[in-house]
Amino acid sequence: MVKTARLFVFLLFLVGDIAVASAENQEQSPSQPETITVVADTWCPYNCNPNSPHQGFMVDIAKKAFAKHNIKIVYKIVPWTQAIAETRKGVYTAIIGAAKNDAPDFIFPDKSQGFVENHFYVKKDNNWKYTGINSLKNVILGIIADYSYNDEIDDYIKQYKLDPDRISMMSGDEALSINISKLKRGKIGAVIEGNYVMNYYLSQNYMKDEVMNAGRLAPSGTDNLYIAFSPQNKKLSRKYTKILTDEMNNMHKNGELKQIMDTYGLEIWDSLSDNSSEK
Repeated sequence: MVKTARLFVFLLFLVGDIAVASAENQEQSPSQPETITVVADTWCPYNCNPNSPHQGFMVDIAKKAFAKHNIKIVYKIVPWTQAIAETRKGVYTAIIGAAKNDAPDFIFPDKSQGFVENHFYVKKDNNWKYTGINSLKNVILGIIADYSYNDEIDDYIKQYKLDPDRISMMSGDEALSINISKLKRGKIGAVIEGNYVMNYYLSQNYMKDEVMNAGRLAPSGTDNLYIAFSPQNKKLSRKYTKILTDEMNNMHKNGELKQIMDTYGLEIWDSLSDNSSEK
């Protein structure tokens, strides 16, 4: 009985000491912020080199929005096809720079975090112009795997993706540079790409005199771009999309969004000013 009593007293002291030590550790170690991992292939100026002082305006938007809720953004470069597949499984939290056609099962904010105008580009000495879907029969078109452009072009790609005389499909982080290299060497006739992305790439690589614009796709519902969240945990993803929507509205009103866009020499896209939810 005495041994049992002494053991009980000893355990009380031990539990007390553990509780005190635990409390002290909590005071010394502030709570760690929640973490979101966003991924995509490099698509500057939307999302750029993670080691760059300017990681892309969509990354900057995400970091500023979630920091206000003590949520940390971890941004990684992952090939686009892999980014979609692994985020769908819950390996990552979100993909960055997605149109709704890219991953329709993902959870999207009500407000976009970017906008894209898709244009066709050719070598400087090429007279070809995009005048509609029928004009594509005269060129081999360079595209990036699993990118969505608009419904008509996406259907065209599905129809001819196995025909090397119609479609040249690249994937991976160097897809755009490979397409442009093939364009310059005459292996393909045209490349389709967002104008912000192409202009940035040509400027950075001193190629503005080698490649020219050959026409724009008509605006469509795929022009808005989002940080889209994994369908694996819909409750958590809806929490994040609400935060992002609310903070997009706040940053638009208080001028923080303009400051971010000014860093990249860009204007705020018109559809963000619409007070209604984007469709």
